[in-house]
Amino acid sequence: MDFVPLAEFLPRVRLIAKGVPDDVALDYIGQAAFEFAVKTRLLKRELVFDVQADVQDYYLEAGECEQVHLIRKIDLDCDVCGTASCAVDAGYCANQNLLFDFEPPEKIWLKKRPDADAENAFRVEYVAAPTQTACEVDRLLFDRYQDAVVSGALAYLLLMRQYDFAAPQLADRYESRFRREINRAKIEVAREVKTNDRHFIVWGKV
Repeated sequence: MDFVPLAEFLPRVRLIAKGVPDDVALDYIGQAAFEFAVKTRLLKRELVFDVQADVQDYYLEAGECEQVHLIRKIDLDCDVCGTASCAVDAGYCANQNLLFDFEPPEKIWLKKRPDADAENAFRVEYVAAPTQTACEVDRLLFDRYQDAVVSGALAYLLLMRQYDFAAPQLADRYESRFRREINRAKIEVAREVKTNDRHFIVWGKV
């Protein structure tokens, strides 16, 4: 994964919100990036875990700049847990026995204590979002969805009447543009999932 600093979005924001302090602009750029990522579920991640005998707690390490927004799928090697081998989707096996719990923001707890070590015992697919304090975001948000993030930031900034650049009507236009970009990205994500024939049930949400 490649990340870019939030500061890369500043030039386009400054073109409209002239004179905005950098720290204020960066706060709202980060907020827009977070909202966009959450609502589109665009940032898909995957982690593979080794299992240790008698250890039931495992933690998703999303990194310093991201957090787990929701779990999309877990494939668990059930042999490790002493049951029949199966694929787990949304937390359930074919017999509907819950094999694990997800405790936000990052803990996965196996319901049955593993009886042996195992490499690559389970795989987690999840949707990430920037943290509220992130200084960097996934490059995809900059390269492909920069218009959306900039529009979202300006929708907030232009409502700040203490600044000369305040323009509530223009803020409404950027808000509408932001919503349109969110809807467009949702369609793109849905098409990608359909193309890959990967339909997930949302199970754990932060």
